[in-house]
Amino acid sequence: MRRAYSLEPAQLETYFSSWEEKWLTSEKDINNPKIPRSFVMDVGTLLYTDQRELDLAKAAAIRRAKTKASADRRAAKRKAQADLIGS
Repeated sequence: MRRAYSLEPAQLETYFSSWEEKWLTSEKDINNPKIPRSFVMDVGTLLYTDQRELDLAKAAAIRRAKTKASADRRAAKRKAQADLIGS
């Protein structure tokens, strides 16, 4: 863990209100709603840091590479399964 932030419910009220309104109008649950990291870092209280530099661009590049590698593995598995069925 690199950072930990704390936010009070009142600080998140805009998100809660938006999600509640969305639920009331659509009557569907919101699956895995997101709160932007930038909002948390700007508004939240920093509780913990590992004191290392936080390079969000580098972190995003690593996430993209891992996502692509995972997608490549899934595609290779599908191809291998299709080859087995076709043989």
